[in-house]
Amino acid sequence: MSVRRSLTWTYLAQALSFLLTFGSTVVVARLVSPRDFGIFAMAAAVTTIINVFMQFGLAKYLMRETELSRELLRTLFTVNVIMSMVYVAMILVGALAAGRLFG
Repeated sequence: MSVRRSLTWTYLAQALSFLLTFGSTVVVARLVSPRDFGIFAMAAAVTTIINVFMQFGLAKYLMRETELSRELLRTLFTVNVIMSMVYVAMILVGALAAGRLFG
């Protein structure tokens, strides 16, 4: 695949992601009260920040690796599962803390 084609696919994926996020935000804004939408916006912001830290670079490492052994793939899978569990735990703890804080 050429670089131009890869960039095109990447830009299309980013544009589609933006449109879906924007569209879902508009729908949520129409369905909930302003207070609930504020809570939704705070949760979305915190989740995005946590997600930035969770981008550990496993995919980039996988793409740069010249030889992919079965052990390496298993290790990367395990690390990815553990990181996902930590991500979910952070969101749940944050949700419980925010629930107590804001009532």
